[in-house]
Amino acid sequence: ETSRSLARSNQTKEEQIHTLRKATEESERGHKEQLDTSKAAYDEIVSTHIALETEYSNQEDAIKQKNEEVQSLKMEGQKSKESINALQEAYESYYDELLTKHSALESELNNHEGAIDLKNEEVRLLQMEVKNSKESIIALQEASQSHVKSNQTKEE
Repeated sequence: ETSRSLARSNQTKEEQIHTLRKATEESERGHKEQLDTSKAAYDEIVSTHIALETEYSNQEDAIKQKNEEVQSLKMEGQKSKESINALQEAYESYYDELLTKHSALESELNNHEGAIDLKNEEVRLLQMEVKNSKESIIALQEASQSHVKSNQTKEE
């Protein structure tokens, strides 16, 4: 009976061992599945992290480029502003120069008009003098003719 009891005990122990092995295998399979799932989730997290880092870096580069473009546009704007100011100053200087020339020409024109008026007055006076001289010559000629007639009459 001892041997049967030992045999039954052995069989029970073998069944327990078999059950434990099965349970251990199922547990190992479950752990392996969990490990595979965890590894896949970790790989996905790492992949997402790398993609986000790349996107962040690309956005930083884009921001830097936009900032450079903004700075370049600001410099162009400043240069344009300086060019406009320089053109404005040149225009104002040219305008002032034209006003000065205009004033000088207007003064010169007034001087010429005054000189022309004087010359016209001189011409008018000379014309009167010529007219008076003609009248004097005519009067002298008449007086001379009268004198000549008077002398002829006396001689006769």
